[in-house]
Amino acid sequence: MSFRVVERIVKFTLLTIIAVGLSFVIGASAAYAVSIADAPTDQLRAALAHELPSFWHIVAFDLEALGDKKPSAEQPVSRHFTALLELSKPTYVIDRQDGPFTLVRSVAESGLKKALVGVVSLNARASGPGFRFEYSNRDIVDVIGKPLDQYPGRVAIRGTSDATKLFAEIENEAKERQQIRLFVSREEELLNRQISVIKVEAERIVAEQKLIEQRAAELEKLRRQFAVSDRNARLAALESGMNSNDSALRAMAFESAYASKDAIISNLALKKFLSSKKNIPVLLFATKEDKDTPTVLHNLGPLVINLDSVDVVTGSITGKMGAPGYSVTLSSAATGGLSQTELTVNTYGCSLTVRLSEHQTLDGLYRCQTLPVL
Repeated sequence: MSFRVVERIVKFTLLTIIAVGLSFVIGASAAYAVSIADAPTDQLRAALAHELPSFWHIVAFDLEALGDKKPSAEQPVSRHFTALLELSKPTYVIDRQDGPFTLVRSVAESGLKKALVGVVSLNARASGPGFRFEYSNRDIVDVIGKPLDQYPGRVAIRGTSDATKLFAEIENEAKERQQIRLFVSREEELLNRQISVIKVEAERIVAEQKLIEQRAAELEKLRRQFAVSDRNARLAALESGMNSNDSALRAMAFESAYASKDAIISNLALKKFLSSKKNIPVLLFATKEDKDTPTVLHNLGPLVINLDSVDVVTGSITGKMGAPGYSVTLSSAATGGLSQTELTVNTYGCSLTVRLSEHQTLDGLYRCQTLPVL
């Protein structure tokens, strides 16, 4: 067999298959369109019921006659319908809603009938026949409300005893919420005030700490000046500190001067100390050398130096010295002076000699002609 003969046979076979396939498809489409156009009323009724809320029941369903319409796959059929609907349950609409509470009022009783009209389009789909409903008066279905069981939460019908109870519960809930809001508001206000106080206190502490740090740095700087190796600079710094109106700085300067091993600096500090005093109390203690000293101390009473003048250049002093239990009274004149770190005060029949100790106190002896040494 020649190649041309084989080629003709193959072409003829392919054309035959294509023609048969086209005939089948065209025939099937026409048959399908006809079957959709002739869809049973029950099938359309079931499709409509599927679209409507469950509490509507279709009592009757009428479909317009097909007449002279010629259905095809290219031109689907649309047909008018009328459905008589009936409510299977009473319906209600919301009258008031407050949180979980819902108050409703009646709209329609069960058994109410309504006529729903529209157009149903019958289309061919790959998965089978499909129906599309277009309504002329869908509002008769949508504005009718819903049955009680389709409202969430606590539901009551206006005008019933349940509604009265519901109103009472709503009012109680509202009062409780108001009380809670007031309580929360007061607590928030109190908390805000406390936070403000804490914030102010925290700011005060921070500011105070900053001042303390600045003060500490200042005093440390002055302390280093009190300890410089240059004697003149050290003396000038200590003298400035002892003359300062700053009590802390003045005390630190005196302490540094007393602790100094330099007799001139210590002498300067003692002169300034004496010049700032009017009365100097002297503590007397018994000695072991004389067993009668406790009795003497008891009878003598407190010893006091009253300073009238102190020469800060020479260190000489004038004033009075005495004790109430001895013949030398506070009216007795006293003279003396400061030599380096030793202070001597003399009055009629008695003398006091004290020296600056390592404990920064003036320690020494009190001697009177007719008394044991104290």
